[in-house]
Amino acid sequence: MAEVKYNYQNIKVSFNKSRFNIRNYGLFSGTKDYDCEIILLKNGEEYRKLITHFDVGPDSEKSLPIPEPILACIREDEISDTESTSGYNGTGFGRKAEYSILIKFRLNKDTLYASKGYEIAYGQSIPSLVSFASNDGTNDDKDGSVDIDSWSLENETYRVTHGKGNLGIRGNDFEIQFCGLGLTSYKKCGRELIEGFPAPAFWRAPTDNDRGNRMAQRCAQWKLADMYARITGFDVSEKDGRVLVTYTYTFPTVPEEKCTVQYFVDFDGRIDVELSSSAGKKLGSMPVFGMRFKFNADFDRLTWYGYGPGESYSDRSHGNPLGIHRSTVSQQLSRYLVPQECGNKIGVRNAKVLDSKGRGILFTSCPDAKGSGRYVDKQLTKELAGTFEFQALPCTTHELENAMHATELPPAHFTNVRIALAQLGVGGDDSWGAPTHEEYYIDVKKPLTLRFSMKAV
Repeated sequence: MAEVKYNYQNIKVSFNKSRFNIRNYGLFSGTKDYDCEIILLKNGEEYRKLITHFDVGPDSEKSLPIPEPILACIREDEISDTESTSGYNGTGFGRKAEYSILIKFRLNKDTLYASKGYEIAYGQSIPSLVSFASNDGTNDDKDGSVDIDSWSLENETYRVTHGKGNLGIRGNDFEIQFCGLGLTSYKKCGRELIEGFPAPAFWRAPTDNDRGNRMAQRCAQWKLADMYARITGFDVSEKDGRVLVTYTYTFPTVPEEKCTVQYFVDFDGRIDVELSSSAGKKLGSMPVFGMRFKFNADFDRLTWYGYGPGESYSDRSHGNPLGIHRSTVSQQLSRYLVPQECGNKIGVRNAKVLDSKGRGILFTSCPDAKGSGRYVDKQLTKELAGTFEFQALPCTTHELENAMHATELPPAHFTNVRIALAQLGVGGDDSWGAPTHEEYYIDVKKPLTLRFSMKAV
C-alpha cells in the first residue's frame, strides 16, 4: 500500500543538485495547508530538521534552493569525514558517511479525513555523497594456499585448529567451526548463533503474479539448485594470517552448473562472505541470487539501514524512504490471502538480527565485485551498488510456497534470513500472464557476485 500511496500522492518532489522542485498536481488547493519538513539524514539517522511552509498553487510547480543550514551541515561533515574513510563507521567498511534529504508534507490542522500531522506526500534525494573503498584488484591475494594437514596458526587473540574434516577458529570471545558441509558453528561468548548450514539461495515463494505468468515453470531449475545443490569442493587457505574457506556447490540441473561460496574470517570474528556464479548464462533468468541463514527464533528483532519500514522490491521501490528502521520478524510476514514472497527490503547498507537482550548478528554490505551484474536496468544497478537485499521471516521459502492459507504455516521455530544481491521484480501489470518488466530481471549475462560481512554482536 505504501507504493500505491506514493504513486497517487498529489505532490511530487524532485531534486537537482542544490535545488528541489515541488510539483502540485492538485486541481483545487495549494500547499499552504501543509507543514513542509526538510530532514537531513546521515547514515539513515535524522541529523538536522527544518519545518517551513511553501505555497505552491493548484496544478503548478516551484523550484526552490535547499536551505543553507542543511547544505552547511553536509559541507562541514564532508570535510571531517575525509580525515577518516577506512574501517567500519556505521555504514560499511571503507565507506564515507552517507547523506540524503527527505522532504515531507504534513497536514497543519485537523480535517475530516485525517488528523493534524498526517503525512500527505514525501520525496527523497538519492544519496550522492557516498564513496567506497577501491576494488581494482591491487589487493588480490597471492599464493595464499597452504597444506591444511601441516598448518596451524596461533596469535594472542586468534587460534586455528585443524581436525579430521573440521576447522576451528577461536578468538577472545568467539568460536567458529567449518566442516565439509559448510559453516557448522558460530558462537559468541559461548552461545550458538546459527541453527543450520548457510547455503546459496536462488528461489522465492511464487507470488500471485508469478503464478499467472508461469514463473515457476520457466525457472524450475533454480528451485532444484536452491534445494538440492551439493558441495563438491572444500578448500582452506591462509590470507594475511587469516583463514579463507572456499566451498564449491554443484547444481543437479541440465546442464550441470556451479557456484562458489567463500568465507574469510577476520581476527575480530567478522566473516566476509562472497557468493559468485555464472550459472545464469546457461540456466536463464533466476528468481533470487543470495545466501540464506537459519537462526533461533529468539532472534526476532530487526534493525536495518535501507528502505522501509514496508517491503520493497526492484519494481516496488518508491513507497518507502531510506532510513534506519526497526521491526520484528513476525511483522515481516505480509497477510496475503495466499502465502507468498514477502518482507523483502532493498538498498540495505547493514542489518541486525537480535534477541531481546540485544545479542545476535550484524550483516554489513561490502563493495560490489568489479564486473559483476545485478539488474538489466543499469541505472537501478548503479543506485543499489554496494548494498544488499534483506529478508527475515519466521518460515522458509518452501513452507511459504506449500501453504495455501496462513493457518497452514508452521509455528515459528527459526528466524530465516536471506541476504541477496538481487531479486526478480514482482511485476503486476496484471495477474494472469503479464511478465515482470525486462529491466527488473537479474542480469544473468554477466557474472554475479554478492559480497557482505557478518559479525556476532
